[in-house]
Amino acid sequence: MISTIDVNEGVYVRDLNKGEVKIIKDRTYMLSAHEVLAEKIDPDIDELLYHNGGRDKTKAITIKLDPNEALHIYKEKDNSSRVVLGPDLIMLEYDEHITRNVLSGKTPKEEGVIKTLKIKLGPDFMTDIFKVETSNNAKMRINLSYNWHFEYDKNSQESLKKIFNVRDFVGDTCRELKSKVVAEVAGKTLDEFHKNSARIIRASIMGMDHGKIRDRYLFATNNLVITNVDIKLIESMDKESQASLQEIVKMAI
Repeated sequence: MISTIDVNEGVYVRDLNKGEVKIIKDRTYMLSAHEVLAEKIDPDIDELLYHNGGRDKTKAITIKLDPNEALHIYKEKDNSSRVVLGPDLIMLEYDEHITRNVLSGKTPKEEGVIKTLKIKLGPDFMTDIFKVETSNNAKMRINLSYNWHFEYDKNSQESLKKIFNVRDFVGDTCRELKSKVVAEVAGKTLDEFHKNSARIIRASIMGMDHGKIRDRYLFATNNLVITNVDIKLIESMDKESQASLQEIVKMAI
């Protein structure tokens, strides 16, 4: 049997005597008497790359990576892994699998919304909306947007693998930042929060250094960096809080 293989394509070939599978790339190849085409079964690839539309499982799986994208690849044979950065075209070995990432999405954040093989490295932004309550029981809804990116050394696999230390980095980031804001607002009266809301929110997230708000916040677990907090909305959630806020505004005027 002869297989004609186009440029940037490959097929999986099994040696029946040795039980090993190899990739044949970019050329015409004639199978020997003890060789057959091998099928690579990979449900994650079928779902997330081919959208369950069917594929020739004997053809090598190729994935295009755009700039600022990364893949985490696990190799069964030697129980090892590697991270690949874009731009690149990756052809998987028969025993290689890509880590499936399940991320939070929507606003407010919900778990399990985004399923992807690739991780974007930023710069990008994520938004969240959540409730806070002041020390005098004023309830408000806050909508925030966070600018972020991953920091890494492209020449260090150890550094690159840190990116994948947190499986749902979106959900983890939003939960931690939300908890910081909720805790800080809980210690302020409505009057105090209204007069300094932007500073209180940004300082609770970024931290303070010698009386000034820091310009970045680092998640050491995966080297994700928050570089800015954009306050989209602050609104009262009940009539009592709205009335108190209006009274504060009148007094300020």
